[in-house]
Amino acid sequence: MILSLLYLLLPLSCFGAAFIKEYKNSRIWQYSLISIIALFFCFGYMNGVDWKEYEMFYHSLCNGSDGLYYHMDFGYLWLNVLFINLGLSFWPFFILLRLFCFFSLIVLLSKFAGRNFWLCLGLFIGSDLIGIMIENAMRTTLSMAVFWLSCIAYCRLKNPTVFMIFLPIAISLHNSALALIPLLLLGAIFRRLRSLYVFFLFTGLFIAFSNQALFLDVLIYAGQFISDGRFVKYFSNPSGRFTAGQIFSVTNIVVLFVTGLFFFYRQKIERYSNFMPMLLSFSLIWVLAYRMSTTVPIFTRIAFYFLPFFQITAVTLFKNIIKSNIAKICLIAMIVHSLIVTYMLITSNHKYVPYSNYLFYALQGEDLSYSYRCEYNIKNSPFKSKDYTPPKSLVLGLIEGL
Repeated sequence: MILSLLYLLLPLSCFGAAFIKEYKNSRIWQYSLISIIALFFCFGYMNGVDWKEYEMFYHSLCNGSDGLYYHMDFGYLWLNVLFINLGLSFWPFFILLRLFCFFSLIVLLSKFAGRNFWLCLGLFIGSDLIGIMIENAMRTTLSMAVFWLSCIAYCRLKNPTVFMIFLPIAISLHNSALALIPLLLLGAIFRRLRSLYVFFLFTGLFIAFSNQALFLDVLIYAGQFISDGRFVKYFSNPSGRFTAGQIFSVTNIVVLFVTGLFFFYRQKIERYSNFMPMLLSFSLIWVLAYRMSTTVPIFTRIAFYFLPFFQITAVTLFKNIIKSNIAKICLIAMIVHSLIVTYMLITSNHKYVPYSNYLFYALQGEDLSYSYRCEYNIKNSPFKSKDYTPPKSLVLGLIEGL
């Protein structure tokens, strides 16, 4: 149970590294903290849910099955085949994938957040890193990591064909990356249009995505071209009814307020660094994806692709561009909000507490059975609710639903 406190202590340590000079200038502290964060999130063992299906899939391939029952994307399938042929068991394989995703995030923040690295990492740790590491949504996370690396490569090479190389890889890992094609084109349009035109285009799309009936009609029409029928199932619950998120909340208002500041300070944001025009356009895409997720919640996974860019842009705006007490208050609100959301998440579901770490059991030579691991948190967690839906705004605003 004591290790579970790290869910809150790790982001607090990042905030300390961001504001306390002794920590900010200490390489030993920085490398040690990143290593501890990697050990905590990448070596998690019996927490989350998705690992259960991934482990069954891995063992089915080890036993000679084609694994088609699990409907895995072919890129992820071949990763499994590769590491099985290398002789790795499931958990070392799974941990290696987590480490790749985690350090892709670290490289992304190092490149784009700069002096705000620790602040952005602390904000992202919250329910963001919990959602993609502890929940073990591995295919989506791998796809996000490839996309993040493509953005870094694009900024270095200044060549949009980089995306043409990386996107097929991301799509092969999870088909949610298909949405990146129109969204990246939209981002390019945002960067080329004047602010007034971007504002009207953005507002029109934001309103259109708020109409659930229209939005779902378009999705159903698009789903007719997906032969296996899984596309439409993504948007419905077990009873066959379409899911629906909140159309209006205080969080929506706060997100729109920050977006309005993006438009107002667009020139200053874009002049702050060479890559800020891209980050700003991706931030606007995150807001649209967030809007889609409040209409159809499954789109939360698409919003995750662009969430770091929104966080970096918002932190840069409040910390480096707007020099006022109000900006400082907004920054403090972001930090407090991330800690509140983290606490709410880990105490509202049995999947996170108690925390368990693979290394602890591996070093002791313990080989726990699959059934024991599946039931461990259900039996031992003090938080028994299983119907919890993580909040969709993970950066700014008040608690979802107020």
